Amino acid sequence: MLLNSKTRQLIEAYISNPSSSLIVSGQIDGRGEVVDYLTEELLGKDHRNNIVIVDLEDKKTIGVAQVRELKKSLTTKIRAAGVGRVAIVRNADKLTNEAQNALLKLIEEPAAHTALILEVGSPKGLIATIRSRCQIVRVLPVEKHTAREYAGSLGLSDADFNKAFMISAGESAMFSTLINNQETPMIAQIDEAKLFLSKSHFDRLAMQKKYTKSSDISGLISGLLKISEAAMHSSKQPGVEKWSDIIRLVLECRDQLSRNAPAKLVFLKLCVNI
Repeated sequence: MLLNSKTRQLIEAYISNPSSSLIVSGQIDGRGEVVDYLTEELLGKDHRNNIVIVDLEDKKTIGVAQVRELKKSLTTKIRAAGVGRVAIVRNADKLTNEAQNALLKLIEEPAAHTALILEVGSPKGLIATIRSRCQIVRVLPVEKHTAREYAGSLGLSDADFNKAFMISAGESAMFSTLINNQETPMIAQIDEAKLFLSKSHFDRLAMQKKYTKSSDISGLISGLLKISEAAMHSSKQPGVEKWSDIIRLVLECRDQLSRNAPAKLVFLKLCVNI
């Protein structure tokens, strides 16, 4: 598994001594991959099906009822020498305050032979009492030399490596997807953003019919953000300032979209200001 060396060290330390609950933070693909790896290593072959998952379930938040249901499901006794069950709370930063306080009791009085893993974008979305009682693994960007060695073992050219590393910004799951030519929504979003950037202001406005809903424009925003971040890291002054301004604008548009601003107005802002 392709990982940042510090992240790998923390993961292996937890596997050897899973004495507390764990927070895994980072971008969704990378942290998901790490949680899957942890689960496989902790459970082994004998208990690999003993997994309980709590997620959003098509809602904006995870409520206290779901946490109570999780607690109930963990009352079943497990026969194991060590960890025999893994409970995963995906998007744990979307837990309501009431749900977090309910989860805190489970963290303080854990179920026997059960590892509890909280998967989050950032630990800051969790209350301080939860953060203080959990180990934290941050899924950091993989180091360039490590990624280069991995790409070289697959016979990838330097040009293709540099392109994949720049686009992924070192995010291991995305980097692996790119160099293995796997399909991913992000590739389509990046292509869409490249097309948008190549157009004149007038030609962009002519594309407006394509972006009448929030769901239509969110992919474009993700692609623009990914391209801008990659370009900023590889640019020199004054290029850095240009891409930094674009990132600021794209983040503003994403925030406006999340607050239900009309998609047409958000698209117009992008057209005029980039």
